[in-house]
Amino acid sequence: MNIGKLLGILTPFANNKQLLVDDQDTDDIISHILKAHKKYASDYDKISDYFWKGNAVDTSHFVFDFLKKNVVYSIEPESRQSVKSPAAILSTGAYKSGGNDCKHYSLFQAGIYDSLRRKGKKIPPLRCSPPLSTILHLPPHSQVLKSDSPGGTIQNKKEEK
Repeated sequence: MNIGKLLGILTPFANNKQLLVDDQDTDDIISHILKAHKKYASDYDKISDYFWKGNAVDTSHFVFDFLKKNVVYSIEPESRQSVKSPAAILSTGAYKSGGNDCKHYSLFQAGIYDSLRRKGKKIPPLRCSPPLSTILHLPPHSQVLKSDSPGGTIQNKKEEK
């Protein structure tokens, strides 16, 4: 799969940032992840067919392997947390300092799976509940920033002391 081809289809990543929530907690971060999932659904609709492999199991392996190969996993420090569009995830994915961790892998995978399900593919429905916070290990008392249409950042103001 060619990253350039996917980026050519998606809304371009402009790397603009906007503060969404000042001094929020983990629930705020999860809320913004869920909002990003809905906001970028149409972008995932543009690319999800490229990931369909005939069934849910093969598709899920393909999406995860694609991310492992093309998006460097780097845990964001507590001072910088983010949510991103698919274009932002792919654009920053080649860099060790790109800041793509479990939130971004989850956003991308859920975006693809949910899009395929809406298109009638046999993908189990997504479920999201409080256990998400145990998977994401997000810091409390951070600031949430949104990076233009393609994504966002969460900054931890407490560490500025």
